[in-house]
Amino acid sequence: MRNHWGSAGQGMGANNRLRLTIAAIILAALIGPILYVFARAQALHAGFERVSVGDTAVAVRKAMGATKADILKQFFAESAMLTVVSGGIGLGFGVGLCVLMALLPLPDFVPKPAISTLAVVASVLTLSLITFTAGMYPARRAAEMEPVESLRYE
Repeated sequence: MRNHWGSAGQGMGANNRLRLTIAAIILAALIGPILYVFARAQALHAGFERVSVGDTAVAVRKAMGATKADILKQFFAESAMLTVVSGGIGLGFGVGLCVLMALLPLPDFVPKPAISTLAVVASVLTLSLITFTAGMYPARRAAEMEPVESLRYE
């Protein structure tokens, strides 16, 4: 009796497995950069929102003697905390999903999920780069603000 893959065997043939693997790689290669761009845009927007909401706080800190370096350090610390929290949540979700999928009875042609150290390191470095670059531009903008101008609109 033929199965839905068109062969009489238990699972997919080697040729079909290769096609499925290539399709998955192409799909990941297409989706990855798109997700990166959206993540970068969202992180940049969050930074701008933080600056616009925190105009008064930055102005008060600068009026009390905070230097540009102090403001940059504050925004960098906030970006670093965001990286740690969001990275921890994402890593926990990914590892948990891999562990749960490994417990499921999967068809022969679906490989058991494995957690790659290289993938984890690459993800953490990418997240850090995105968060750092998206956080530093608004931080520089906030550090350049004049206290009087910021308080005038409040």
